[in-house]
Amino acid sequence: YFYKFKDDYGGLARRLDPPIRSDQAKKAIATLESLRLIERDNEGYCRQTARVITTGKGYVRTLQTANFQAATMNLARESLDRHSREDRDISTLTLTVSPESLAKIKMEIEALQNRILKIVETDETVDRVYQVNFQVFPLTKHEEDSQ
Repeated sequence: YFYKFKDDYGGLARRLDPPIRSDQAKKAIATLESLRLIERDNEGYCRQTARVITTGKGYVRTLQTANFQAATMNLARESLDRHSREDRDISTLTLTVSPESLAKIKMEIEALQNRILKIVETDETVDRVYQVNFQVFPLTKHEEDSQ
């Protein structure tokens, strides 16, 4: 167990960064249970049903997934003020890219994601939850689209 949780919604809410209200924690636990992402053990403690959960390659983009991804991007922005550099890593690259290079960049991101997943799958001493976001998106339009 990363965090032995059994109905102390206030404690769970305070453990999060940023913290939430206990009623929000209770609703989140109910949602995670209904999605079968967590389940109760014989003693009533919640545990993850899978060590790693990912939308994976070829996932169907849903409104819920898009909302989740937008929320994690907002948390990343807020992390600039909330967390020390030792507890986070946020970097940016602004590049000129061809369609061929974009395809290669996407493949590199996928390969890195897979390497990170392998690291956490074998980690037996976890003490925090981290969010890892990868983003690549255009800042300009194609020339023909801007006329």
